[in-house]
Amino acid sequence: MSNCHESGFLELDERPGPGGREAFMPRVRRPIRICGARQILRHMLDWPGKVHYPERNYIPPEGRGAMKWKTALGLLAAVMVLAVAGSVLDSQAQTVLFEDKFGTMDPAWGSPSDRQMVKDGVFMIQPEANRGWYVLNQANLFENADITVKVRVARTEDQGHGGGVVFWAKDFSDYYALLFAPSGWFTVTRWTGGRFLAPVAWRQTETVKKGVGEWNELRVVTNGPEATIFINGQQVITFKGLPPSGGWLVGLRGNSPDKSEAVWEFSDLKVVKP
Repeated sequence: MSNCHESGFLELDERPGPGGREAFMPRVRRPIRICGARQILRHMLDWPGKVHYPERNYIPPEGRGAMKWKTALGLLAAVMVLAVAGSVLDSQAQTVLFEDKFGTMDPAWGSPSDRQMVKDGVFMIQPEANRGWYVLNQANLFENADITVKVRVARTEDQGHGGGVVFWAKDFSDYYALLFAPSGWFTVTRWTGGRFLAPVAWRQTETVKKGVGEWNELRVVTNGPEATIFINGQQVITFKGLPPSGGWLVGLRGNSPDKSEAVWEFSDLKVVKP
């Protein structure tokens, strides 16, 4: 996805041009972020509407100002074309493969219970003490995917236990999970062959918003055997794994401390084509 532009628009404001001529003067109502286009215009114009000359009272020769404005307006038109083209490319890149805002409990997640439920726009997981609980969405299989979900621990007596998003899941016996702990740590774990492996061991990061009740956005972008991990919009690591052939499932996971039950909440799960 491109980061070179954002939505916005330009107005044309009719004001006197050089030498008393009428000219259309560009005026920005919202920021344009098209790879520095505004900076380019600033070099051509003494923002927001005067032609810049070395001497303050200098009057340009006939035609020089008009040529300057034609050049500026030509560049402005090119910038607008790039903005439209970029928006089209972004919409193509944002092909949504799956999305769940958790308005209701989708049966693809299983049945509501004391351990998993949907309430007030969040998916809630409450594992037993000293246990983990995870759920897989059984409605879709993915190949390469860009997954985002917001996660927080709503209640816990120990902030060293993690929760997060499950990916590359063949079934309940073989899956990967990106987990973060509200104490400021994250890991990528794999459950396979009846045991846990650690493709990415627990490590501390400043990208985690610490504390109970703090929402953290987790993102996993897969490309073949590679997965790139983001936390709150910042890339933290890329690693290689063994995704199952023929497609895989996504899911959610939460863990509880040794002697009490934690409550994990998830919102705005989205899977798009990378």
